[in-house]
Amino acid sequence: MKAPSTTLWIPPHIYAKLMFYAFAVDAEVGGYGTVFFNEKDNDISIGEIFLVKQEVHQTECNLKAEGTAALYQELIDSGEAEKINDIAFWWHSHKNMPASFSSIDDDLMRNWTADYLVSLVINRDGKMSAQLMSKTPLLVVGDIDVEVNWFDVPEYEEWMKEVKEKVSKATPTPKVVASTQSKNPQYSWADKEHTKWSDNGFHSMTIEEWETYENAQDEYDLEVQKWMEEV
Repeated sequence: MKAPSTTLWIPPHIYAKLMFYAFAVDAEVGGYGTVFFNEKDNDISIGEIFLVKQEVHQTECNLKAEGTAALYQELIDSGEAEKINDIAFWWHSHKNMPASFSSIDDDLMRNWTADYLVSLVINRDGKMSAQLMSKTPLLVVGDIDVEVNWFDVPEYEEWMKEVKEKVSKATPTPKVVASTQSKNPQYSWADKEHTKWSDNGFHSMTIEEWETYENAQDEYDLEVQKWMEEV
């Protein structure tokens, strides 16, 4: 049986903050954050991210122990000490380099003191890679999917209402074309290779292409409906 895939979901405002840090610092930059696990969907969501005191250069960011201690103290002073237990997320940028984990990154994950760690690498092109490290019952580090959850915005209901009021799906109408296989010029559905679908002139596809598109769209609509029911 194939194991269910795991996705790290990033809220839009968190994604914007990560990209801001990636462009604001002319080197690698990193920090920590909180994550929450959805056992039902086998997924992970980022709650917050924190920038801590660090030294950086083009290929490395050294997060200082005193910076981490200062972060914990800030949370305690603000009455949010409970968030410390949820800090199991480590993120850093690779500036203009590929968003892939280096051997140094792998060592840092394996030496993390807690039982698990979710890690993210992001670059200025918006490319991302994520991994999950778990020490229970065995040490395992594996790749996980990463997506921006564009629906996770405070204005969701307002914007979705506007979409439903102003946007409707067009119903494609079939358009027959002359079959090149026929001796006499006539309209025929027999030759699928030359039969096209037209949706208001924006694009033409073969019947097979259109069926593939419709199936993919139906699957996406079901995922969106499922997500909306859980919100």
